[in-house]
Amino acid sequence: MGARGDLPHLSDAADRRGSSRLVTQARRLRGALAEEATEVAAA
Repeated sequence: MGARGDLPHLSDAADRRGSSRLVTQARRLRGALAEEATEVAAA
């Protein structure tokens, strides 16, 4: 099982401008969680 529901702090970090490690990893994690949610919904 993965994370469920909205993660507002993750979205805040991912929506920041720039390319710091925090922003990059937040975007990567948000994308991975969104992909997992899509796969679960399709199953």
